[in-house]
Amino acid sequence: AADIQPNSVSNSDGTIKDQVNLLWEIEQKIRKAADEIAQGGVPTELNIIGQYQANFALQGTLQDPTVKISFQGQDWSWYARGTYPNIVKPLGFVVEDTQSIPIDEVQLELGFNDGVISLTPARIKILGGDLGLQGKFSLGDTQAQFFVSKLSLETIKKFVPLPLDVFGFINAQGSLSGNILLPKLEGKFAFVDGAINARPLNKPLRGSFL
Repeated sequence: AADIQPNSVSNSDGTIKDQVNLLWEIEQKIRKAADEIAQGGVPTELNIIGQYQANFALQGTLQDPTVKISFQGQDWSWYARGTYPNIVKPLGFVVEDTQSIPIDEVQLELGFNDGVISLTPARIKILGGDLGLQGKFSLGDTQAQFFVSKLSLETIKKFVPLPLDVFGFINAQGSLSGNILLPKLEGKFAFVDGAINARPLNKPLRGSFL
């Protein structure tokens, strides 16, 4: 509610008819904006609630440190967007919270030694989807593998608006190599159980990328 600022939009000396019409227009604008926010979009908040366990170890020397980090969280709730005004009958003007995005699990095993970052692995499970990355990363060389399993387009819509009425799941796997200046990404993907404009696709869409 603190983010909502007052804004003068009318002439207080106007007729009652003008005032009523203006009130109706304002209500429509508030409802339209509320509908757009409720449909999801690019996150604006880092309001995450949940529990985690972490271990941290630092060894070696100042010139050549060795770092190990183990991190795991479960059953998180991410309120990715702030509160917003709405007009709800019969209550009238209210301030609503956006729905939280449940994050089932976050896992990170990270090491740093001799200028190389190792992930074994990094993984996140969100709304039934599973994403993972593991490998070694340095300024001169990168060798890593990634996967995406059953990532729903409904999940993606919570972060990025999609122009089409489309439903389905994305599976992918591949590798990342090269260096920080010339990275190389290759792998394959599949779009399964898909539907466009409520019309189911007869078979999965498969492809590859280089």
